Formats: sequence, structure tokens, C-alpha cells
Amino acid sequence: MNEKDVYGEIEKYRLLLQKYFEETLEPEERRQLAVWLWADRKNRDLLVKLRGDCTLHDRFKEYEKMDAVREFELLIHRYDRVKQRRMIIRWSGVAAVLIIALCAIPLFRLSDSQLRDELVVKEGKLQAVLTTADGNVISIQEKMSLRDLETFQIRDSVKELICGTNLPVKDSLRYNRLEVPRGGEYTLVLADGSCVRLSSESSIRFPESFSDSLREVEIEGEAYLEVKKDSTRPFIVHVKELKIEVLGTRFGVRVYQDESMASTTLAEGRVRVVAGKSKVVLVPGEQAYWTEGKLRKREVDVNAVLAWVDGLFVFEHDELSYVINQLSRWYDVEFRFKDEKLKEFQFTGTVNRDEGLDGILNLMERMNVVSFEKRNGYIWVKENDKVKAYN
Repeated sequence: MNEKDVYGEIEKYRLLLQKYFEETLEPEERRQLAVWLWADRKNRDLLVKLRGDCTLHDRFKEYEKMDAVREFELLIHRYDRVKQRRMIIRWSGVAAVLIIALCAIPLFRLSDSQLRDELVVKEGKLQAVLTTADGNVISIQEKMSLRDLETFQIRDSVKELICGTNLPVKDSLRYNRLEVPRGGEYTLVLADGSCVRLSSESSIRFPESFSDSLREVEIEGEAYLEVKKDSTRPFIVHVKELKIEVLGTRFGVRVYQDESMASTTLAEGRVRVVAGKSKVVLVPGEQAYWTEGKLRKREVDVNAVLAWVDGLFVFEHDELSYVINQLSRWYDVEFRFKDEKLKEFQFTGTVNRDEGLDGILNLMERMNVVSFEKRNGYIWVKENDKVKAYN
């Protein structure tokens, strides 16, 4: 985004902000203004810091004096140190230069009664269950005996499980299974050095050692893979109806039982995706997906699709039902909708998973569309009273 574009965005949201205080915002304008509060925890910290007791007039004067381009450049420099996430720069850059103006917006928070601790919510953590080829079931956690793992190693505390690399290749392959429960994630390093990052409620079935001619695994749920190059042994991933053939590459797969679509998204390299008699070849930035019995491909924002690998939730015009599913898996909680129509509301934004569930729900409430209430072991999603009044 160049300097002209930055100032254009600032002016656009300055006018929206003015309409907000004049109470003349249209529903779509209200949504556009509110989504900027999602961008980054540091921006929200700055928002709180700048709120104070200054008058609205003073806030606008301060906003008009700020060096927007300088703030934008500083933000780009900050995010260049974090894997150069272009999408996040695009979101948070403008969010930073708008934040002083946004400090005038009231922060709608869940009431104490709504947030009372009758429901225990835990953030996602490193955890997995390993079922070995011999049938042994081992829970991988912080305090455990390494003797239980035998042919495996644990690296960097409990962050990674590493398959033995010196096991002999047998005529008949013996398979292990690694499962990550709701509210967890884990990384597995296969016998060939390939790395598999499993998201919540996901699993992988893999051999103790690969054969001399082929490397095959089966995945359910969501995973990110970095495959070691080996031209003599193709790497094949089986996910639902799809077969993904690779040599050396970085890509993500997603196939949950409660979702109608299975997909694979390519970040680097080249893969071929096969479903029955259909097949497509992907280049970086493309996604193959299987839905309603058909295999298709499309261009996608890889940074957004794979943002979970870097600990982010990224939503781009996603329905609330999808957003809630992501939160439910990561925080291991159950949501209920007061009205099924709410599932169709769309959300756009980027938020760090370390924000915590209460923080994320508060952010969503600020968009004045839905509100949340913890009751009877569930988190209830209901229409925000402000929307009812507005309509």
C-alpha cells in the first residue's frame, strides 16, 4: 500500500467515524468501521492508552496531526520481523494509523454476570496422544517418562515428537497414530525428516519407517506439512477422497468430519491432487478443494489459510458458524445459537489466538452484531441488543 492509498484509507474511516458519532451510519458502514478493532493486540493496548478523558474534539485534532505514513512504516518494520506476513501488514498498518480516531469508540464488554467463571475455558496447548504399532497408548504431556516412547524422541521440551530414523525397513509396514484433541496442537517429525504440524482435533497415521520406494501418510482434520525432497520416494498424503502427491514442498490440508469440503493449499513447490478420475496440479497460491463430488482449484491468500500455523485466527468474510467452529476447537468449548439465522452473519478480521477466548468474544461484541453469554456449560450466541434497536 503506497502513501496515497494510506491517506485514502484514513480519510475514508475518518468520515465513517464522524458518521458514527452523528449516529447516521448505515449497517455496512458500521461493520466496516468496527472490524479495525480486530487487527492486533498492540493496537488495542494503544487504543486503551489513548482513551483518557479528552473530548471528542481533542481526539480528532490529535488524529489529524499524526504522521500516518511514519506510523505505517514503523508497523511494516515491526511485522517484517515476524515472517513478513503481508496480509497482516495490510490489515494492521492502516489500523495503527486509525487507532487514535478509534479510541473515541466505546468498548462494549461482556458484563460481569456474563463472564462469571461457571464455565472453565482453557487456551490451546501442546498435547497429543500416540498409539503405537504395538497398541500402546501414550499421552504426550509436559511431565512424562521418556522411557515410554522407546523408538521416539522429544525435542525442545514437549514441542516436537521425532520418529526414530535408524529403524530398519520391513517387508510389512507397521503404523502409528498421533491424535491431537480439541484445544491442542502438536508437531511430528517423520522418519525422513519431513515435518507435520497438527491443529486441534486432528490426527495422522504414519509408518514406523518408510519403504524404499514410497512415503505415505493419512491425515484427518487440519495439518501443515514441510516435506523433505526425495525424488526416489514420492510423498503421498491421503485425506478423505483426496490423494496428494508431492516431492518436496510446503502445504496445508484441511478435512474435518463436520465440514463438507476437503482442501489442500500450496505454499511452496508443486503438488498433484487426485480424486477418483479427476486430478489437478497446484502451483504456490492455489488451493484444490473437493465438495459435492467434484474436484476444483482456485487462487487463495495462502497467508490467511495457513495463519493458524503462526498462532492467528484470520477470517475474511467468513460466516459466523465457521468462526465459532474454529474457536470451539481451539478453546475446547461448546457454543449454542439462540437463532440459527445468526450463523449466516459474516466476520472479517485477524486476531492472535493468545488473546484468550474472553478477549476474542469481547472484540466480536464490539462489532455490535452478536453478544455472548456463558450459561449452563455452554456459550450462547445471541443477537446484540444494539442491532435490534438499530433495525
